[in-house]
Amino acid sequence: MKNLTWILFAVIFLASCANETSNNSEVQKEINDTTSTSEPKHYKASADAPLVGLWEVQFALGSGNVDKDALANEYVGRWLNLKPDNTFESGKWQESSNTGNWSYDAETKIVTIHYDKPETIGFEWRIQGKGDRMVWLGNTPNNKKGTQLSLNRATALPQKQ
Repeated sequence: MKNLTWILFAVIFLASCANETSNNSEVQKEINDTTSTSEPKHYKASADAPLVGLWEVQFALGSGNVDKDALANEYVGRWLNLKPDNTFESGKWQESSNTGNWSYDAETKIVTIHYDKPETIGFEWRIQGKGDRMVWLGNTPNNKKGTQLSLNRATALPQKQ
């Protein structure tokens, strides 16, 4: 009877070891699948990513015989919300007035705005600056007005004072 107990114990012990080995090999297979030696995935950052977000025009400057007051009235309070899917919404103060698409050429540093409705604001600007402040320069092949806009990143739409 003692021998039968020992034999039964040995069979159960060996069977449990075999299960651990098969479980370990399944785990190892999963590890190998996720750490294979094939090419690693590379996610390239977008050059236009720093432009994404809500931007408020702080002030505008013009060149030549531009009426500075009229220019200020046209641009102050304006905002532009550039979205990651290259669409945008724009407006003045708390009102949305236009939508459309935008693109950025990192080589020329030119942002192009494609409005859905006619707009008095230029559609092509050369970008300067980084972070939470940038200047849009109207000195591109398709926007020769020479207007300059200073934009700050915003967390809410501007309030009329």
